[in-house]
Amino acid sequence: MEDENKLYEIGYLLNPLVPEESVGEHINEIRNSIEVAGGVLVSEDPFKMLDLAYSVCKVVASKKECVDRAYFGSIKFTATGEAIAKIKEASDKNDKIIRYLIIKTVKENSRPSPFSGSSTTTRYKAKTEEPKSKGQVSEKELDKEIEELLVGTQ
Repeated sequence: MEDENKLYEIGYLLNPLVPEESVGEHINEIRNSIEVAGGVLVSEDPFKMLDLAYSVCKVVASKKECVDRAYFGSIKFTATGEAIAKIKEASDKNDKIIRYLIIKTVKENSRPSPFSGSSTTTRYKAKTEEPKSKGQVSEKELDKEIEELLVGTQ
């Protein structure tokens, strides 16, 4: 059975000590590793500097480096399972990549980017409900609403 191409996305964190004007070169290394492995680039989110929720550490040249900020970006591409193994190997060897994740994805969540004119991953905002009223609710009304909610869950 032939190993068929599937759509994947690699999300990566690059070392924040890389000068911003050099980040593009390191992203090109990621693109090249995808293409050398036989993958085909589909779309890309532009990179941005992010404050991380927690420190991320990586051992580079026998020295542990921990960062609280990093450049984040992602690239969608098609590839075979064999190519994914090669991309992982190249990403593991890249000292500037602090952390990465490769996931299988679907085309339906791609749309044109307002920034670059290419396809990017759709960003969803959580829906929030507006309160029905801003006034105070009586205890009787509150009890009635709780009862309705409880009946609806049974």
